[in-house]
Amino acid sequence: MTTKPRFFYVCSYGGCGSKMLCRYLSNFGTAVHIHSRNPPNMLEKVNDREWFVKGDKIQETEIKNYTFIYIYRDVVKSIISRHWHKKNNNSLKKNLRNIETERKHWCLSNEEFIKSEKDLYGFEEFFDNYLYKKNKNYDIYCVKYEDFFSNIQEFNLTLKIPDNKEKYPICKETKKPFKEDDRNKLNKMYLSLNKKMSNLPFIYINKN
Repeated sequence: MTTKPRFFYVCSYGGCGSKMLCRYLSNFGTAVHIHSRNPPNMLEKVNDREWFVKGDKIQETEIKNYTFIYIYRDVVKSIISRHWHKKNNNSLKKNLRNIETERKHWCLSNEEFIKSEKDLYGFEEFFDNYLYKKNKNYDIYCVKYEDFFSNIQEFNLTLKIPDNKEKYPICKETKKPFKEDDRNKLNKMYLSLNKKMSNLPFIYINKN
């Protein structure tokens, strides 16, 4: 009996370890990186811009070969990791475009963003779209980045992939310089979102 190839969809809004996870999962099948803000009702293929292709549906008979993962992280740490350390604003602009943030916010400076005291990049909306998505024909495995490296065995068991410790990814994080006052303002801005995250288990499955 021939084993069907596996496909892993890995989505995030950036700064959450999604590329690391794609590299790891590529040991067990084809891993596809996604930045689409809105998950489809019927699972679709993904284009080279890391967005779902509207209307290009995966056949129902093939859905079982796809594993959909949404990886998230304390949003303030994600922002610092993905945005603040970038010297080139074009990199930030590209990321905001990829996660389908409103175009008018692409060129905001970090200072303007904090001063707004609003989630202008729509990170909470992005999170809610995946955690609470209903009326779909696939499951979404919502994975908490902060717990991943100490729970890889559980992750493998849940996703039914081989547990080979030699292939485990290693946590590599560089501490980014950041003003404590700015961090406090961001923590206040994202208090409700981070509370939602803190109340979730390591893996939460949003069933179809």
